[in-house]
Amino acid sequence: MVSRKIVAANSQVVSQVYLKRGALFPRCFSKHRSIYVLQGVFRMRVDDEEILVGEGK
Repeated sequence: MVSRKIVAANSQVVSQVYLKRGALFPRCFSKHRSIYVLQGVFRMRVDDEEILVGEGK
């Protein structure tokens, strides 16, 4: 349900992640992350807040 491509150089990492509908992608990030949604909606939880990120956001 999940596939990804990763490009890493020095201390920077760029990941392109493909998720099928309903896929779970549990992560606990200790650093700042940016997410950009190309298609669909990505739901994530930050502390106790649920956030929905849609296309182009």
